Amino acid sequence: MTKDKEIEVRDIQRLLLRVYRRYQSGAISYLQAYKETSLLNSMLKTIEVMSRTGETNRDPIIIQVHPDL
Repeated sequence: MTKDKEIEVRDIQRLLLRVYRRYQSGAISYLQAYKETSLLNSMLKTIEVMSRTGETNRDPIIIQVHPDL
């Protein structure tokens, strides 16, 4: 993460790889890996949309998570 605690694409990529490694080693279940990757992929999509629209607003982004996750 950057100095001012912004999450960047490379941070999410690193976390996705970490989830994959934990799942492959058996440290987490398929369901847990699915939940974590769903959240991380939502964050990636948000960053992508913001960059395409030229969004410069630095207000906190709220990601709504399905209650079953």
